[in-house]
Amino acid sequence: MLVFLTATLLIVNFWIKRRISEPLHKLQKSAGEFEDKCRRRAEPSELIMKNPEIHTDDEIEALSDSIISMVEDVQDYAKDLLEKDREISKKEGEISSMKEYVSRLDTLAYQDSLTGAGNKAAYEKAVQQLNRNIENGSVDFAIVMCDMNYLKKINDNFGHDKGNLYIQNMYNLLNSCFKESPIFRIGGDEFAVIVQDEELKHCDELVETLKAQMQKIAQDEGLEPWMKISTAVGSAYYEPGDTVNRVFQKADKAMYEEKRKMHAQR
Repeated sequence: MLVFLTATLLIVNFWIKRRISEPLHKLQKSAGEFEDKCRRRAEPSELIMKNPEIHTDDEIEALSDSIISMVEDVQDYAKDLLEKDREISKKEGEISSMKEYVSRLDTLAYQDSLTGAGNKAAYEKAVQQLNRNIENGSVDFAIVMCDMNYLKKINDNFGHDKGNLYIQNMYNLLNSCFKESPIFRIGGDEFAVIVQDEELKHCDELVETLKAQMQKIAQDEGLEPWMKISTAVGSAYYEPGDTVNRVFQKADKAMYEEKRKMHAQR
């Protein structure tokens, strides 16, 4: 019995060490090295956490993957901030007044750095203004939702640089159709257009034009995959009693219905 208990304890101790202690030690070491880089205010290019290579197929591996993914997001955020800072510094010599400087900062705060479209913060600001207009009884608008297909496939097969080109090409196409309406990138592969005034009268025609152009591009055999834009599009009009969020939900529902049909046709 003593020999059996001793062997059992040794096996349990070995299992704990192999499956828990050693993976946690690796994770702690990688995280500690990354923390040290942050404390030294290292360049964004150096803010990389070494992958501890944990393959336990359990919660510890999932935790490790989550931390590494979070570190990659931190690096992208730091790079974006640094790029904005450099852009501001480059323009400082051309700014003649504090008013222009503040205006430039405001533009950067509400602009998507990849495409030049309005970012999520700009969209939320526009939504607040529209809701105020609804309360005042002086508003008429539509929302066009666009959700890109195959972005992950392009990133995986051709690299994120080509994925970025795919996103930029989508924005350029939207901009060519909706010349007077603000366009917002509200997610990695999602755009929203708030259509008002003169273009609102032709919103359905503009949406059909957008779809026709995408279909034409898709049939061009000479184009690279990241130039053949495939996007599900849905639109909805404001009706009395709606909030902006309600119009957004209707457009989003229409967009996902089209996405479902597009996948069914593949």
